[in-house]
Amino acid sequence: MAVLYATHVLLLILSTATTLHFSASKAARLNMTCSEKERNALLSFKHGLADPSNRLSSWSDKSDCCTWPGVHCNNTGKVMEINLDAPAGSPYRELSGEISPSLLELKYLNRLDLSSNYFVLTPIPSFLGSLESLRYLDLSLSGFMGLIPHQLGNLSNLQHLNLGYNYALQIDNLNWISRLSSLEYLDLSGSDLHKQGNWLQVLSALPSLSELHLESCQIDNLGPPKGKANFTHLQVLDLSINNLNHQIPSWLFNLSTTLVQLDLHSNLLQGQ
Repeated sequence: MAVLYATHVLLLILSTATTLHFSASKAARLNMTCSEKERNALLSFKHGLADPSNRLSSWSDKSDCCTWPGVHCNNTGKVMEINLDAPAGSPYRELSGEISPSLLELKYLNRLDLSSNYFVLTPIPSFLGSLESLRYLDLSLSGFMGLIPHQLGNLSNLQHLNLGYNYALQIDNLNWISRLSSLEYLDLSGSDLHKQGNWLQVLSALPSLSELHLESCQIDNLGPPKGKANFTHLQVLDLSINNLNHQIPSWLFNLSTTLVQLDLHSNLLQGQ
């Protein structure tokens, strides 16, 4: 009898806990309604874009923007992520047009992915450097051209920056990157670095960098760097398809304690 009573009490406790859990989850979902201000900001962003496959057709002022494809909110309804990449093999045609500064209204935005779209002959907007909460920015494979804006160096929380394989992005200096002390992943593949004699010094000083992709950057010299090439946490280094035609530099061997992937293919490096 005592066993049956104890079992009944246990089941009652479990049932109550489950009910409370679902009630809390429901309450959280109910709170996940974006503000009118953020919805309007996203609609302004949409209106600046050409969307040939109607990927954003459900973005409407009559619905909650937290339910829109590509938009993710936190449990208080603040827009945290915009993921509008077009993956390889996707049925979507690329977005193009103008990226609206209305995105600055999204004060909690920490992820912006516009990769594999078609912003051909468009410069990277400098206002992106004012998205203070941004931790992840991917503009790769989207046709951007012109100078990479120095304002991106204001993104002190940025951990992931991918500008790889755009249309002839130019870099007049790298000093802005030195301010990205939280950066863990950097891809500048396809950008022209051959005039940046200090690229190794600047990038090796980033304290958190673990992955660096500089494929096809017209690099013709690997040092030696002024001082020590730190790369304290570097695990992946891609310097493939460059113009390296000298001895393999000895500082690369000093990375053996952290490096797990090194790509030097399609160069003319010499030595053992």
